[in-house]
Amino acid sequence: MAVFLAAPLVLRIMWFDDDDINYTITEPEGVTSSTSKIKSSYKVSLFAFDPNRASQEDLQRLGIEEFLAKRIVNYRSKGGHFSTKKDLLKIYDFPKGLYDTLYSYILLPDSLHSHSYSKIIPFDINTCDTSKLIALKGIGSTLASRIVDYRTILGGFVTTAQVLEVYGIEPETGKQILPYLFIKKNFEPKKIAINQSTVEELSAHPYLNKKEAHVLVNYRNEHDAYQSIGDLSKVRIFTDEQLKKLTPYLEFK
Repeated sequence: MAVFLAAPLVLRIMWFDDDDINYTITEPEGVTSSTSKIKSSYKVSLFAFDPNRASQEDLQRLGIEEFLAKRIVNYRSKGGHFSTKKDLLKIYDFPKGLYDTLYSYILLPDSLHSHSYSKIIPFDINTCDTSKLIALKGIGSTLASRIVDYRTILGGFVTTAQVLEVYGIEPETGKQILPYLFIKKNFEPKKIAINQSTVEELSAHPYLNKKEAHVLVNYRNEHDAYQSIGDLSKVRIFTDEQLKKLTPYLEFK
């Protein structure tokens, strides 16, 4: 008779700290990560950028895929810094072809010993396009678009300091960019016809809200047309500072 002796099965439970476990997954050679196949959903457009400051959204608009844009942002958050153009290739999986396409738009020197890009020449804030603004330190495509949009609804800038009113511009950034901006001598902003404009037209200006516009129209209807900025002070809803800001944009006819 055959006798089978079963050796006792010993279960050994081992506990590991999280630090002892390697979570890195290495893909077999020749296999491409499914993540790398994800294309950017942003409309691609080329513009000057600094990889040390561009947001993830800006990077994706340049045609950089989402997973690479995140790597760049993560690299910076951990203390990484791009000193020259070719440093962008230090980002794992960054395509050489894309680097060649973006090369002339990267606001970094070719090497630490020479600068390939020209010094920024001051420009007219009322006629510049977004590409000029993006070349300024701290201004990405989003802020550049906001500046141009604000300029439009404002009717033009009468002082360079008005750029600081644009949402998202930090005081430090403002100090850095103002020296590069100027306003052409004798520039005339778009005027508001104070005696003909409706409540909606008045309140469309950044310096007037809906309530103030209603008061202006009601006062005009009761006391006839405004003759000068002095008449607006009689309305008693504006501070001297508000009237000073409004004056260049008002037309009394």
